[in-house]
Amino acid sequence: MTSNITFSEIENENNVNKGSIASLGLNKKTKNLYYCSLFMLVILCLLLIAGISMIIYGGFLIWSKRTVDSYIGQYINATLIRLHGKNITLLRPIVLNAALDYTGIIGTGLFLWGMFLILIISCGIWGILMKKYMAMYLFTAVVFAKCLIMFIMTLCFAINPVTMMYSFKTLTTEYVENYVSSTSIDHYSLLLNVLMSQAGCCGVENGEDFAEARYMQERYKFANRIKYYVLKYPYTCCKYSKSFEAFDPSCPESFNELNSNVRIGCWPIIEKYLTKLYGKITIGVCFVLIVLLITACCSIYLGSSFEKGDYISMKRMHK
Repeated sequence: MTSNITFSEIENENNVNKGSIASLGLNKKTKNLYYCSLFMLVILCLLLIAGISMIIYGGFLIWSKRTVDSYIGQYINATLIRLHGKNITLLRPIVLNAALDYTGIIGTGLFLWGMFLILIISCGIWGILMKKYMAMYLFTAVVFAKCLIMFIMTLCFAINPVTMMYSFKTLTTEYVENYVSSTSIDHYSLLLNVLMSQAGCCGVENGEDFAEARYMQERYKFANRIKYYVLKYPYTCCKYSKSFEAFDPSCPESFNELNSNVRIGCWPIIEKYLTKLYGKITIGVCFVLIVLLITACCSIYLGSSFEKGDYISMKRMHK
């Protein structure tokens, strides 16, 4: 049997096959872009929620007395009742406002970190939805820069933790230098009395720091004595039981290592707590940065596709 297939027909068939192969390749690339975009959108939306949560919680730590009260309210009540009697309604807000000076430092960090997440993630989401390659490249550049900055900060904290906690120590020193007395109602004295009595500490490094307290007027009337005596250390530097009773009645008539905390500074206790807290925060930040690095890699791929103009929309793909 003689074949009637001509050379032109064979060439046409080859062209059809080539077109089919090219179509398959294009379709595969479109699917990859689609799934990459979908994956990145899901991750960015989750990070966006995390960023909003950081802003809200950071705001609470900066401005909300109720948030601080939920953490240390019981300690405030115990100290104020012991020093000022049961009518402490007007004093509690003063202590809570003073405590916000400490929590506000952490809250500001969370607030700014949340703002950064929202801004950069919004840029990434907008770039994906609008297929803007410049937005994707900007997202990638900012993420890499932020990772570098956080790496340097983490390294500095590992080498010298005190540097990262300088604001807290400066604030504690300020409170000690402006301390008045255990019965004073100024915010320096009120908060410091709560801290020292509940944490079992005295001063920044030790009780000798109160030599720098230029306003200190700590006076105490001992039993069976007529006049008040000026104390070298605050009354709240004595050691107390959970019911706020002095372990040794000889304090504050005499201060020593057995009946008081004059050799125990508040800063080492605060520093130990902050070190643990910063460790947890660092782990959380590193996790977020790793996720951001993954999305940055996806962003490079998507940005390159958007720039070449070979991205087929998801809507068309579904058709």
